[in-house]
Amino acid sequence: MTGQPAPNWPEEPADPAATRPDWRETLRNASDLALLGIVVTLAALPVVTAGAAVAAGSAALHHWIETGSWPGVRPALRDLRRALLPGVAATVVGVAAAAVLTVNLLALSRGVVPGGAVLVAVTAALTAAAGTTPRLNAS
Repeated sequence: MTGQPAPNWPEEPADPAATRPDWRETLRNASDLALLGIVVTLAALPVVTAGAAVAAGSAALHHWIETGSWPGVRPALRDLRRALLPGVAATVVGVAAAAVLTVNLLALSRGVVPGGAVLVAVTAALTAAAGTTPRLNAS
């Protein structure tokens, strides 16, 4: 022991008060993040764009964390466009499945297919079961 203070670890600042952001910087960061949340929410209102909006918002947030600045409009729109195609494909599959189910229920309820009332109940029960997710008990 030489009586000198131990050096700080590399991840520790030399003076914690010197690295503390000003309240205006904190307020600016909070308002930027709130604006990002509002934009992502508005972009996700059409159900087709929800996944792409979250992906583009996440990419913008990642860019902000890494560089300290927000990406430009063109890179953000490029990220949105790149993530939009898989969402459109999933939506088309979901709409097609709903259309087939609707045609099936209409045919059963009109008596075109024998066993209508029983099969309508079975189809409705299966549809309800497919729309819910089972909950696992944590106990």
